Amino acid sequence: MTTTDARSQHAIGAAWKALQENCLPDGGFALRPGGEFRPDSTALATIAMCAAGLARDALGPSCARLAQAQGDDGRVPLFTNHPDVIWPTALAGISWAL
Repeated sequence: MTTTDARSQHAIGAAWKALQENCLPDGGFALRPGGEFRPDSTALATIAMCAAGLARDALGPSCARLAQAQGDDGRVPLFTNHPDVIWPTALAGISWAL
């Protein structure tokens, strides 16, 4: 293994560890360890896990948590107390489509 390959593997391992540290018991993801659920973090984590080759059923809890955050009108707000900040909706849609 070359030095570049070793560095890449280390970086990938560190990123994967950081992703796992942000995972919440309900399948959602926080922005940082110990943080609260965020739909953007959850959707991006789901997309990353899919790109890494995780089986679709392993993504189920994260997709279900995103669905819980979805409003009656279909939007996925960034925060429940700011229902008009809806840009995570597109990321959630990508996650559900994977």
